[in-house]
Amino acid sequence: FTLSNGKLEANNKSKNKKLKVVLFLSGNIHNTAAYQEKLSELIKSLSKMNGINFKIKQHPRAEVLQLIGINSVKTCISNFSSSELIEWADIGVLYSSTVAYEMLIRGTCIVVPKYIDHNTTVFEKNKVCVEIDSLPSLVNFIENYSNNSILPYEKNIEKFIHEYIYGKKEYSEMMDEFYKSIFYNKI
Repeated sequence: FTLSNGKLEANNKSKNKKLKVVLFLSGNIHNTAAYQEKLSELIKSLSKMNGINFKIKQHPRAEVLQLIGINSVKTCISNFSSSELIEWADIGVLYSSTVAYEMLIRGTCIVVPKYIDHNTTVFEKNKVCVEIDSLPSLVNFIENYSNNSILPYEKNIEKFIHEYIYGKKEYSEMMDEFYKSIFYNKI
């Protein structure tokens, strides 16, 4: 992200090359046919999009190939760590995952496909992500990412990081408490 008048603008880490998109799968496996169909459609659509590099990061507790049964996207499945993929990605698509905290700190755009999982998290409540209500809307968002007007405000992200990640403390204060908890086993 880059800042413009208090509003975040798309920051293509790819430097005008293909947009890098990672789907972070949830550990919450939903065994309904409707869920599997929506997830399958999402993966098929993103894997076929021109202009993006698409990767899938499976959750350690979930088997992506069993869940969706799409052999044609095996090349999209990444063995890189979540941290490496977050650093690489311009956009992270997720629905209920703690990797979103790291994505916010590293400036990776969080996209939540609400049409797959209607669960609401602190990310939506605090307006630090982009909520998408349909697959066509997601494809449209990705295709128009560089001139998108629905990105979250930087002040929302800064406030969220301060409150939820740093526990309403300054970074140095938070690190002092972390140090004490490790070495002295007290806070």
